[in-house]
Parts: sequence; structure tokens; C-alpha cells
Amino acid sequence: MPLKKGSSKKVISKNIGELVNAYKKTGKIGNTKPKSKKKAAQIASAIAYSKAKNESFDFASTVFALLTESEELLNKISKPEKNKITKDLAIAGLDGNGRFSSATKGLQKTHEVFYNNGFVIDATDRIHSSAGDDGHITLRYRRKLKEDEDKFSEGVEIKNSLVSFSWHKFNKDADVFEICVYAS
Repeated sequence: MPLKKGSSKKVISKNIGELVNAYKKTGKIGNTKPKSKKKAAQIASAIAYSKAKNESFDFASTVFALLTESEELLNKISKPEKNKITKDLAIAGLDGNGRFSSATKGLQKTHEVFYNNGFVIDATDRIHSSAGDDGHITLRYRRKLKEDEDKFSEGVEIKNSLVSFSWHKFNKDADVFEICVYAS
């Protein structure tokens, strides 16, 4: 993962993004294994600034601005992450082609798919029977905490995507539901 040469904010920002993406894929930045995504973003910023070797900028304000920017990278789901979730939802039959005994069973399977991809769906863990035979809900989700992170903290909320969950009961007499889920 060669870093770009230069000391502009754009180059430094791209280098931070490159290092954070490497952390997302491997859990490491170089030989370092940061304990959290926030720590990885801080290390990435330090490396990027070290690489820039530019003494003519306001270090404190620039570091603060880029730390904030690098932390925002964690708030977004990448295209490869979204593609993997989409594929796994289809494999689980949550693309409208599977059948479930209830909308709640479909939602449980949705939670499982997102969890296995490193995310946790917020707020709800079941659909009330009063929701009806057909319906739609939109859910927020966040990055799953690593095992060594504070259990009382929440993972970073994804800002550029929501979970769209729709259900339809095929037959009023039989409990057969079609579920369609996607990450927007």
C-alpha cells in the first residue's frame, strides 16, 4: 500500500483513507494492530503527516481537521462491504426469493447476515404481530465492536446507508412470507 507523495490536505487525506481501508481489510496498519477503528484512524493520521514532511502548515488545526475527516471514513460503508452484504442477503433468501414462516424470522436472519459482515442493526429485534401481513421498515445500523472494545460503547453508526426491510404474506391462511432486504 504505497502512500502518495505530497503535503497538501488532499494527499494527506487520501493517505489516511488508504491506511484506514487497509486496517478494515486486515486489522493492521503495517505491523501495528490498533485496538479500535478510532485508534487506527489516529495512527493513520500520524503516519500520513509524517510522510508529508511539511513544516509550513498549522499542525494542530490540520491534525484536528484530518482526524475528524478520517473518523468520518468509519461512518461510511464501502462499496465492497455493501456488495458483500447484498450477496449474503441473496444467499439467505432475503432478496425476495426466500420464504419465511414470519416477518420476525426474516428480520432475525437479516440481523445474522449483517452481524456476520461486521455490522449490528439498531433498535428493533422483532416485528410486532400488529404490523400486519404486509409492511416496510427502515433501520439504522452500525459497525460491530471488536471483542476488546468497551462493551458499554456503541459501534460507529453508518451515515451513508440504511437497511430497507419489507415483508408480504402470500396466503392469509398459511404463514408464508416473502422478505426483501437491502442496504441503501
